[in-house]
Amino acid sequence: MVRWNAAVVLLATTGGLALAQTQTARFSHSGKLVDASDGHAIVGGQAKAWRAQNPNASGPCPAHTDLLSDTQTGKVGQFEFQISSTQPTYFAQYCANGYATKHEPGNDNNSSGPVNPDPVLLINPNTASVDDMYQAVDGVLGQAGSDLRQLARKDPNGFSTAQESLPGEDRNAVMELAGRRPSGAPRGSVPQDPRAGINWILNDAASNLTYFSGAVQVRGGFNPTLQRFSDSERVAIAWLLKRPRLVAR
Repeated sequence: MVRWNAAVVLLATTGGLALAQTQTARFSHSGKLVDASDGHAIVGGQAKAWRAQNPNASGPCPAHTDLLSDTQTGKVGQFEFQISSTQPTYFAQYCANGYATKHEPGNDNNSSGPVNPDPVLLINPNTASVDDMYQAVDGVLGQAGSDLRQLARKDPNGFSTAQESLPGEDRNAVMELAGRRPSGAPRGSVPQDPRAGINWILNDAASNLTYFSGAVQVRGGFNPTLQRFSDSERVAIAWLLKRPRLVAR
């Protein structure tokens, strides 16, 4: 009887531990915080994940609804969210002293993986010039082009099929971006499935461009920057600025 009771206790204890582990399972999402003007890492910035956005929040780095993960960037700008697996999505917030705060809604938490966009680009509206803004936008477009060409090289047929299935505006944007001069090496964080990868790249570019366009304090604003791009590039940028964010599963 003593042995049986011990076994019951052991099973109950083991079952309780397994249940606790299941309940506390977390997914991780890593990234880097980078200055959009010069590409340097932003050290000591804040990266926060919230359950939801508070539309009434105000201030340079305001609190939102239910903090899920709070981290500070390291010496190369790196950070990592740890979020309970019970939370399917999260609202990301990125802040650093002197920089315009960046908000990123609708992030997927169904598995571990890098944040999107990657890296997270911030701009300092007090020091950035129109030239800085141009370099930042040009870099985003060029990086998207590098990533798209890499996807096409790895799986030409899959990429072509995925591209043809896109809505017209997305398809035109992909053609424009893939035809640009490359800027930067293709990123390893891009999903290798062509359809998911294209969506990830467009989300990344749209997020950064939308953030830049909102940094209205930058001397000269965003519109003068756009005048330096070709007509077809401006059409692609205009679409990405209003493109709905799609969460890739």
